[in-house]
Amino acid sequence: MLLRVFSVNVLQCAGNTKIPSILNSLLCVLDICFNYFLIFPTRELTVRNFSFTIFGADLGVAGAALGTAFAEVIIAIAMFIAAFRMPNLRFDSISLKFSKGILETACKISGPMALESVVMNGAYIVITSIVAPLGAVSLAADIFGFITEQVCYLPGFGICIAATTLVGQALGANRKVHARKFA
Repeated sequence: MLLRVFSVNVLQCAGNTKIPSILNSLLCVLDICFNYFLIFPTRELTVRNFSFTIFGADLGVAGAALGTAFAEVIIAIAMFIAAFRMPNLRFDSISLKFSKGILETACKISGPMALESVVMNGAYIVITSIVAPLGAVSLAADIFGFITEQVCYLPGFGICIAATTLVGQALGANRKVHARKFA
């Protein structure tokens, strides 16, 4: 996941939001397909007069984990390849040495965001562990509520992606005034 997220950020900062959107959508489709085949057993499906066998690994929860992992790996590799084949990203002309100043700035920017992510995901795990013993229906309702809440954040995420892309492009073009305005 980290490789995928890193590659998404590289693409977005380089001005490409289309490839990450397409590949992240494909991630969802692959996740559903892999889960469909890995969770359930082999079964017979009849549609009208046609009957055919659908392969299934019958792995249950482990199949769900494997299906999601397979989808993540495939998309992470595709995203990484897409990110580093961008014509406007050239690494041969820049130094890849870390400087203390850049590292400090990166930590100042990413530290609060990382802490927020840890707290939010930790809270979700705690809430899920409280709700899970109440049964499958309660857990399903909790997950549905969580997904509904996430949908409400989508406009903000879209603006965040657009701002990140515009600021990255402005900084790359050495237009600091534009970068501040976009930010």
